[in-house]
Amino acid sequence: RVGRYIEVRLDGSSADEARARVDEMCRQLLANQVIEDYRFDLEPLDAG
Repeated sequence: RVGRYIEVRLDGSSADEARARVDEMCRQLLANQVIEDYRFDLEPLDAG
């Protein structure tokens, strides 16, 4: 089993909007859903 780690930073997004955008990216660009599963975690960035 091979894993990938990809970090994405989104500006000006609410948590719900960020979750929807990242899910869309995973489904359309990053994962072949026929043979792969994906998961992601959201973490807020420090303002400083």
